[in-house]
Amino acid sequence: MTERCNAITISLSIHNAEPDESDPNAYAPNNSSNRETYYYRYGILGTIRIIDYLFEREDFDGENLGLTGVSQGGGLSLIVAGLDERVKLLAISNPALCHHAGYEYGREAGFPDYLKQSADSESDAHYAQTLEASAYYDAAFFAKRYNGPTLVNISYLDEVTPAETSFAAINNLRGFLLLTHSLNLGHEHPGAFWDGRFSFFRRIFENAQNPPFFISTGYWSEIEGENELDVNTETVLNSFVFQEEEELDLPSQWIEMSGTGNVNFSDDQSSMTSVNFSESGTYVLKCERADTEELDTGNNFTTISNFLTINVLGNEVSIRETEKPASTFNLFPNPTQSELHIDLQKYAGKKALIRLNSVSGQVLMEYPVENLPADILELDLPYLPDGNYIITAQVDGLRALRQSFLVLRN
Repeated sequence: MTERCNAITISLSIHNAEPDESDPNAYAPNNSSNRETYYYRYGILGTIRIIDYLFEREDFDGENLGLTGVSQGGGLSLIVAGLDERVKLLAISNPALCHHAGYEYGREAGFPDYLKQSADSESDAHYAQTLEASAYYDAAFFAKRYNGPTLVNISYLDEVTPAETSFAAINNLRGFLLLTHSLNLGHEHPGAFWDGRFSFFRRIFENAQNPPFFISTGYWSEIEGENELDVNTETVLNSFVFQEEEELDLPSQWIEMSGTGNVNFSDDQSSMTSVNFSESGTYVLKCERADTEELDTGNNFTTISNFLTINVLGNEVSIRETEKPASTFNLFPNPTQSELHIDLQKYAGKKALIRLNSVSGQVLMEYPVENLPADILELDLPYLPDGNYIITAQVDGLRALRQSFLVLRN
C-alpha cells in the first residue's frame, strides 16, 4: 500500500502484540456484559489515537485518510469510521462485529457471537447485560454515521461473519458504495478485493496515483439531479457509471431510502428517470447499477451504488390520521431455498403486483394479486441460483414497497 498508493501505512493488531506476532493472551481479559470492559474497546481507542498521531506528522497531507481491514479489521474499520469524521474512505471485506442482536431474534449474528456464548454458559442477567452492552460495539449502528466512499466484499457462504450480518451494516451506508458479491466463497477475501483496494484508493485520493505503480482507478458513479425543488415540480435524475474513464451501460434500480412522503419515478429501472414527490421534506434516493459480466465464469458480480439527498420545499402538510406506509415489509425465511412468505396483511383487500427482480434489475417473475389476503402471502419461487434478489410489491395507491432476500441452496 505504501508504494502502490504513495501512502503512509500503519498496521494495527487487535491484540497486545505486534501485528506480525501472536498473543498468548488474545481476547483476555474480556467482559462482554459491560461496555467499559469489552476487549475491543482498547483496539478502537488505539486506532483513534493512531489517527491523532498521523495528523501530527508533517509528511501527512492532513486530509486523505482511509481505513482498510478484513473480518475483525473490517468491523473495527466500520466502527472507527462512524466515530471519527476524519476518516474519508473505507475498504473492507466480510466485516465482523455486525448485528450482535441477531441471535436474540433467531437471526444470524456476527463474530464473536457474544450473545450465544452468554446464553450457553451464563445467567439470564448476564445475557440481558450482554445484549445491552453489545449495541455499543455493533458496526451496523456505526455505519449510519459514516457517509464516505466504501469498497466492500461480502462472501455469501461465510459462516464466521454471515452475509446477512454484513448486509445489516452495509445497508446503512449512504455514500458511494462499490460492493463485490462473492457467491461461492466462505470466510475468504478474493484477490479482486486485495487488488481492488489500490484502485479504490487511487480513485478517491488523487495523491495516491503514484507512477510507476499507477495501474487503474476502477469503478466510479455519479448522480446528476437537483438537490432542492418545490413539492409540485418534477425533476430529472441521471446516473452515470465509469470504469477507469469509460462510461458503462449497466442495469439500474432507483430506490427511495428515506423520506416523508411518496416518491414517484417515471421508470425506476432506467439510468435516467423523472421523479416527483408527494410531500415536502428531505428524501434520500439510491441508484444501484449492477455489473454481472463475471457471473457466468467467476460466481461473483459487482454493484455500484450512489445516493442523492433532495430537499423538497412546500407548504407544511397536516398530520395524517393513518401512518405513512413503510417502504419495506417483512418476508421469511431469509435466506431461503424455494419459497417466500410475505407479510402484506395491513394492505388486505387491495390490488397489488408482486415482482421478483435480480439485483441487476432484470424482471424474473411477476405475480398479480387482485385482493391481498388478510394472512401471510405464500410465494413459490422459480429455480434461482444462489444470490441476492429483490421483491417489489406495488400496492394500489401506495409507493412501491421493496425488500431484498438471499437464496442459499447449499
